Amino acid sequence: RIGTTRKGDPFVSAVLEDVTGTTEIVAWREVYERTQSLWTERAILKVEGGVRLRNNDRISVHCNHVAIFEIPTEDEAPSVPSPLMGEGQGE
Repeated sequence: RIGTTRKGDPFVSAVLEDVTGTTEIVAWREVYERTQSLWTERAILKVEGGVRLRNNDRISVHCNHVAIFEIPTEDEAPSVPSPLMGEGQGE
């Protein structure tokens, strides 16, 4: 949802969904004006910001930075040791 503040500044309010549920994301004028083209339905975004508790029951994130989420390739993915391999095993 694109809206305006009482002062007339534009902002965007979006719902970010992941495997744990949904969270409201708000990008105020400075961030929104720089990143308008990213705020599209079904966009996969990486969002950084501050977490706020609204009405004592809803969490929202006030976005400081947003970018298209790039899925790492095999070469870029961090190496994660197998949980089945303990220290000194598998040698």
